[in-house]
Amino acid sequence: MAGGNAPKRPGRPGSRRPAGSTGTSQQSSSSHADPLTELEAARQALREALEQQTATSDILKVIASSPTDVQPVLDAIAQSAARVCGASDAHVYRVDGGLLKQAAHFGPIPGLEPGESLPLNRESIIGRCIVDRIPIHTHDAATDLDPTEYPISVRLQRRWGYRTALSVPLLREGVAIGGIAIRRPVVRPFTPKQIELLQTFAAQAVIAIDNVRLLNDTNDSLEQQIAMGDVLKAISRAKSDVQPVFDAINEHAARLCHATVSFIGLVDGDEFRVVASRNPTQAQADQLVRQPLRIDRATVSGRSVLERRTIHLGDVRADPEYGRADLAGAGGYRTTLAVPLLRDGVPLGTLALTRLEVRAFTDREIQLVETFAAQAVIAIENANLFNEIQEKSGQLEVANRELAAASRHKSEFLANMSHELRTPLNAVIGFSDVLEQRLFGALNERQSDYVRDIASSGRHLLDLVNEILDLSKVEAGRMELEPTEFALRETIRGALAFVRERAVRQGIELTEDAAPDLGTVVADERKLRQVLLNLLSNAVKFTPDGGTIGVRARRDSGEIQVSVRDTGIGIAPEDQAKVFDEFQQVGQPSDRSREGTGLGLTLARRFVELHGGRIWIESDVGKGTTFTFAIPAGGVGPD
Repeated sequence: MAGGNAPKRPGRPGSRRPAGSTGTSQQSSSSHADPLTELEAARQALREALEQQTATSDILKVIASSPTDVQPVLDAIAQSAARVCGASDAHVYRVDGGLLKQAAHFGPIPGLEPGESLPLNRESIIGRCIVDRIPIHTHDAATDLDPTEYPISVRLQRRWGYRTALSVPLLREGVAIGGIAIRRPVVRPFTPKQIELLQTFAAQAVIAIDNVRLLNDTNDSLEQQIAMGDVLKAISRAKSDVQPVFDAINEHAARLCHATVSFIGLVDGDEFRVVASRNPTQAQADQLVRQPLRIDRATVSGRSVLERRTIHLGDVRADPEYGRADLAGAGGYRTTLAVPLLRDGVPLGTLALTRLEVRAFTDREIQLVETFAAQAVIAIENANLFNEIQEKSGQLEVANRELAAASRHKSEFLANMSHELRTPLNAVIGFSDVLEQRLFGALNERQSDYVRDIASSGRHLLDLVNEILDLSKVEAGRMELEPTEFALRETIRGALAFVRERAVRQGIELTEDAAPDLGTVVADERKLRQVLLNLLSNAVKFTPDGGTIGVRARRDSGEIQVSVRDTGIGIAPEDQAKVFDEFQQVGQPSDRSREGTGLGLTLARRFVELHGGRIWIESDVGKGTTFTFAIPAGGVGPD
């Protein structure tokens, strides 16, 4: 007998049944012999088995031919269940939230009206069957149902007039997703074989529902991925114009979530500025013109922005805070969903969807809309960033033009001034040399000192002009290398010879340590000689009398490295980063009186970098300083 049967109405004479049932679940035993002969019984059993196999095969064919629509399968199951189980009619119910909705019906006994549903509880036979997940077999619904336990079924039995009923649940992994009920207008209980067969039909219904669900989920996932791809393409192409992104998001969100109307509104003061909409009625559009959406709790969109979270109303008419009945009435919508567009917690706008009927959005649909909202924020961010970059680029372009003009004017000024300064300076130096040589007569001691000072100052000023002009050319990009192949050892010796006289006067020892394999290099010899002279001149200038200055040259890891080491006053760590700056002389205040333009090391670094090399410093205060520069051993050539 089937378990979980509906209890009998208490106190009725002669209505007592076996425990746990409303009636016997199989035909009462009889002492009389079966009127059918054994051969006829075998033939009957064979016919029933063939009919059952045919019904099962037919249902499987319908399942195979309807992979995305479960309705034909449920219709076929209802028809086969009624026919094979010898019932007058059959109903298939699906669980929808807290309700039972009739999904298929076959037979003359009436069923639920369109739009009618049953509550998912234990007050009806089918409801209790699904809640308790057990079959329930009622022999006589007119006499065996207790009105206090089955008030809904008692009412329906009086309405429809059926007598015997059998209900089995649709179970998927132990979870009831619906049920099948078959009925007879007369009192004739179903056999155990028919109960088992109905459970087989229920299992087939679950398979069909699962197949369609899985296929639809796969199709939905594919559609969602395609939609995401479309939106991402729109974002990549949009740059400063986000309207195509808003339009794509609006279209896909409404279609995939089966919404009637959707729109995107951006925060504009205390109101929303609608930037994209899909399928609004003319009445809605007119109403929004007369009374725009305000950012307050009277609208779902406003509430989502104020609370910075997703707001979902199953029925706006049932929400006490909803205050735009005019807009809901104009659009006829009931269910609505709003997701805020948040950037670092700051609301930029909202993405809202509505449905005409009371039908809540699923968790999956809500998650999809939230993803679309995040993509809208990305599009807004990208557009803002692009516009900001464009604006900064414009400003930078103007600044670059102004700097280029200023640099050009500076270069022109320096070129003109260097020419204007060199001419009189050369005359001053030349006449001073003539006077010092006494070609026009003798000079007393004081006059001779003055002439030497004039010549020395003139040469210093000429050096300064030349160095400023060289620096200007480097900065303007007009300084070009003139590479040749030369012996670096000879260049080093020439530079040492240039400073030797001054070093001897100060008692400074000069040393040279050039590797035997130094060989020749391809570089601009004049500029490298100037680098060496600048480093050596600095070393002589800041090395006390009796000190030592050495030059060392080596090939190392594809580079040629040249070092100038002295035993001078050294440079403090905090000053070492400034030695290559223009017009900088570091050291003690008393040391800054030493002559120099403050451009020698700056030019040395620029000339080394023009060769694709580098220069650095190592120094200890009171112990000395080592400047090292390195250039590619492979040489440099013209661009």
